[in-house]
Amino acid sequence: MPLRLRALWALRVTGNLNEKKLEGLLQDSSEHLRAWAIQLLCENRKPSEAARAEFARMAKEDKSPLVRLYLASAMQRLPLKQRLPVLTHLLAHVEDKNDQNLPLMYWYATEPVVDADRVAAVKLLTACQIPKVRQFITRRMATGRDAGKKE
Repeated sequence: MPLRLRALWALRVTGNLNEKKLEGLLQDSSEHLRAWAIQLLCENRKPSEAARAEFARMAKEDKSPLVRLYLASAMQRLPLKQRLPVLTHLLAHVEDKNDQNLPLMYWYATEPVVDADRVAAVKLLTACQIPKVRQFITRRMATGRDAGKKE
């Protein structure tokens, strides 16, 4: 596995790794290669629609916490509207509730969405199965930017 990762990095550095090859790695048997494919696809902050669709599938179906960690990190680099399909699935992973890092990484990707879009915030809150993140979403919605506005 380290050899395959080194080969991936060498291809990237030498300019011999295109988006299609990276998209193919999103279904690789190695969680490390899937995770690095996510990382590399999001470096320019503009992954293709096909890659984003695959991210949503992975967020729902991938069993690897490492892959979910890389997805959460990658979401922080995408426009807010593009995050919703992936975040909805990530927040549904109740098995991540006691993980030391995943709930916070999910929140870091979710918070700007909650702040910007109340409808999306409600959708995320409804999907969320992680108590800590549910608490953060609820608190952010209650104290959000328009909480102090007078009508």
